[in-house]
Amino acid sequence: MQEKKKLQLRRDLGQWVMESARHVDLKEAPFIWEVSYEPPFTMLLHRDPADRFLVATARACNMTLVTLDEKLVSIADLKVLSNL
Repeated sequence: MQEKKKLQLRRDLGQWVMESARHVDLKEAPFIWEVSYEPPFTMLLHRDPADRFLVATARACNMTLVTLDEKLVSIADLKVLSNL
C-alpha cells in the first residue's frame, strides 16, 4: 500500500505500526485451520487472494476488519469498520 502511494505516512511504516498498536486495542489474528476451509474464503466477487485471506481470517476469528476497500466494506456477514 505504501509503495503504491495508496497509504501516505509521515514517518517510517514500522514506527507507525508500533505506535498505533500502543494506542489502539489491536489483536493479531493467528493462522488457524478454520481460515483454510472458511466457505466465504472462495466466494468473493473478485479474485484478490489477499482479500480472500483477510475476509476468511476475520470471519473464522470473529474479528472486525478495518478497511477502506469499498469491495470489502460491502461484503455481507462481515464485521467491518469502514475507514472511508
